[in-house]
Amino acid sequence: FLSSTDRSRQIPRAVRGSDIASDAQERRDHDGDISLALHGSMDRLDRLLNHVERWTGPVSVAFYTTNIDDIRKSLDFYQKHKAALAKTTFHFFFEKILIEKDKLYPHNSMRNCALNFTDTEYVINIDMDFVLNKDAYRTMMELLRRDMSLRNSLDTQTLLVLPAFESKLDIDDESTEPLTFAPATKEELIRQVRDSKKAEPFHLEKFYKGHGPTNFELWLAHNTSSSTYPVSYERSFEPYVLARREGLPWFWTGFRGFGINKLSWLEDLHVLGYKFAVLKDLFVFHIGKSSSAKAFPWWVGFERRSFEAFLQVKAEDLLRYGMGDNNTAEALTRIQALLQQTQDERDGKSRRFFLKVNKKAKKNEKKKSRRVR
Repeated sequence: FLSSTDRSRQIPRAVRGSDIASDAQERRDHDGDISLALHGSMDRLDRLLNHVERWTGPVSVAFYTTNIDDIRKSLDFYQKHKAALAKTTFHFFFEKILIEKDKLYPHNSMRNCALNFTDTEYVINIDMDFVLNKDAYRTMMELLRRDMSLRNSLDTQTLLVLPAFESKLDIDDESTEPLTFAPATKEELIRQVRDSKKAEPFHLEKFYKGHGPTNFELWLAHNTSSSTYPVSYERSFEPYVLARREGLPWFWTGFRGFGINKLSWLEDLHVLGYKFAVLKDLFVFHIGKSSSAKAFPWWVGFERRSFEAFLQVKAEDLLRYGMGDNNTAEALTRIQALLQQTQDERDGKSRRFFLKVNKKAKKNEKKKSRRVR
């Protein structure tokens, strides 16, 4: 790898749990099954145990490795927890650090790795610092078997949103936080939100657009017989979702580190015409230390423009060939306006720059002519 021209490589299915199907025929038996697609760096290895304690279905996890010792460490970890990881498949992703940007964690490359090598019909892309409620796998499987309309909605481009919550407790040391901070059931979560005030919707005050459209008040009060309620996509909405794996777009890999990485995938799904509905009795809970506000790296703006241009071409093609819908048309209008605004801002900065340069040049000319006299 080091002597090749490759920027990155993957080792898919490097470790397969003892309960994971090993051939194509057995994998076809996973029709209707759901995988958890996870990713993380080596310092998040222990967090995997939180997931397999709560999630009893298949798990596809991609680990970011920087050297051979990382791979050895993960293999030792698997051997130590072999019974707990019986339904877990490990993939390894590694790359060369060529420029400063490459030093940041490649969230979306890792998500693609975990997603690409899942074997089930449905998938939940989730980050290592979030866990689902207890018995989520069993509840979801029963829902899909019992409610064919729900399965049909998944099969016709509906994403089922898992509302996200977090602890309000100030936890300094991430490594010592137990899974018990995450409520096991919706009833327990409601008590933590309403009564003890220990929990709250995820980042609702820090970044409302990210999860606000979930409509948490409706979810907390929802007690009808329906298993979901519809919500509308709004720009910057970035929920965790249950989706049919086939047809999902790749995550845009230009975004690394903090800023826009997961959000861009949801925006892409919106352009493709996906709808959103919130699952009534299921949720995800953040178990890591609450993140503080950060400034975007300087290149995020450039990458954002590239991504918007990519979405514009996709939306135009979808509409041209009759594959888009109102979502696509509305998204295209917004994208075109954003790109035009960006161009106007760029042109305005260029004009101001050249005016400044021209003004300085004229000032220097006057000084020079006075010296000549």
